Amino acid sequence: MLRQNKIELHGLAHITGGGLVDNFRRVLKSSGCGAQFANLPPPPPFMLEAQALGSLTDREAYRYWN
Repeated sequence: MLRQNKIELHGLAHITGGGLVDNFRRVLKSSGCGAQFANLPPPPPFMLEAQALGSLTDREAYRYWN
């Protein structure tokens, strides 16, 4: 599909330890590149509770809980 639409692919991220934040930063090192995440489903209630109990910021939570 990428080739058929002549879309160039310059990197991939396998989201494991480090989560979305760190993995995309490694792939998008070039200046002027970025990523935007939209329409993500909300985390399950138990994850929000664990985040609150651990006093984790959203960034920390998304980094560890893929």
